[in-house]
Amino acid sequence: MSEPLSITPLAMSQQLVANLLSQQSSISNLEEQLSTGSTVNQPSDNPAAATAILRLQASSTRFEQYVQNAGDALGWLGTANSTTNQVLTQLDKVQQLAISATTAQTNGQSALDALAQQVLAVRSNLLELANTTYANQAIFAGSANTSAAYNSAGTYLGGGPEPTRTVAPGVSVTIAASGPSVFGSGTTGLLSNVPGNLGVLAQIAADLQSGNVSAVEGTDLQNLQNAVSVVQNQAGILGAAYQQAQTFQNEATSNLASLAGQLATIQDTNMTKVITDLKLQQSSYQAGLWATSQIAQLSLAQYL
Repeated sequence: MSEPLSITPLAMSQQLVANLLSQQSSISNLEEQLSTGSTVNQPSDNPAAATAILRLQASSTRFEQYVQNAGDALGWLGTANSTTNQVLTQLDKVQQLAISATTAQTNGQSALDALAQQVLAVRSNLLELANTTYANQAIFAGSANTSAAYNSAGTYLGGGPEPTRTVAPGVSVTIAASGPSVFGSGTTGLLSNVPGNLGVLAQIAADLQSGNVSAVEGTDLQNLQNAVSVVQNQAGILGAAYQQAQTFQNEATSNLASLAGQLATIQDTNMTKVITDLKLQQSSYQAGLWATSQIAQLSLAQYL
C-alpha cells in the first residue's frame, strides 16, 4: 500500500502566495470597475465583450453624425421654408397692386406711379429674401460658397448642385433650393432689373410707369401668377424635405438610444454586485494573509 502524499509547509506556503496574488488581481480589477463604472477596461478583461463594445461604439459614432446632419438640415430647411412663405406673402401684395391698376388709373398717372414704387419696394424686399443666409451661407446659392445669391440687378451669383446632408445609411436630404428654382430667371423670373431683360416685377413697374394698364392686368399678371406657382411648388418640396429630415433625425436618435442601452448592458458596472464581490475578496484576502503567516511560523519552527 502506497503512503499518502504529504504536503510540505513550503508547498502550502507557495500555494497560499499564489492564491493571494490571484486575489490581489481580482481586488484590483473590482476596484477599477468601481472607479470607471465599466466592467471592461482592457480587452483582456473580456475579449468577446470588448469586440462587441468597439462595434457598438462605432455604430454610435455614425448615428451621432446622422443626428447632427439632420439637425443641420432642419436648420437650413426651416430657414428656407420661412423665407419662401415670406416671398409668397410679398407676391400676394403685388397681385393686389396689379389688380387695382385700373381703379388707380382713374386718379391719373401719379396713382400708377405710386403703385409702381410699391412694386419696386416689393422687388427690393424679395432681393433681400433671396439673399437669406444660414450659418453665413446664402441658402439659395446652391453649393457655391458665397454670402449672397443675387446682386442688386437680380443676377444670380450662385451655382453648383443644391447642398445635401446624409441623414441615414445611403440616404441624403436636399437642404435648400437654388435661386432660379424659386425666383426664376430672366424675363420669367422675379428679380431681374437689367434693361432689356426685365423680370416680372420690374416689368410690372415699368408698365405702370408708362400707363400700360392693359399689359399689367393681362400678360404681367399672368406671368406673376406663373411665378407664384413656381414658388409654391418649391415651398412644398422644401416642406416635404423638412419632414423627411425630421423623421430621419427621430430614427437616428432612437437608434442611438438603443445602442446606448446595449452598451450599458455589456459594459456598465453593477455597483451593488461589485461592492459585494469586493468585500468578499477582501475578506478572503485577509484570511489568506493570516493563513500564510501561520505557515511561515510553522516552517521557521521546524527549521529551528
